[in-house]
Amino acid sequence: LSQLWVLAGSFDGDLNSIEAGWQVSPDLYGDNNTRLFTYWTSDAYQATGCYNLLCSGFIQVSSNIAMGATIYPVSNYGGSQYDISI
Repeated sequence: LSQLWVLAGSFDGDLNSIEAGWQVSPDLYGDNNTRLFTYWTSDAYQATGCYNLLCSGFIQVSSNIAMGATIYPVSNYGGSQYDISI
């Protein structure tokens, strides 16, 4: 998991967060691929929040990047290095 967070509020229940980055999540995607993701919550992870476009609350306005898309190839420590333009 590697991500950036934009936060407002506090963890006392009024936290708003939008998160984006890359992750490997077999539970979410059913494989071990590295994938782009977004996540949001509006109540400090109590009852709201969702990945990518799996529920209402996050609206993607560009079709250039697919949330949940596999990133390939990926960099390896001591090996080939790659970048991605978003």
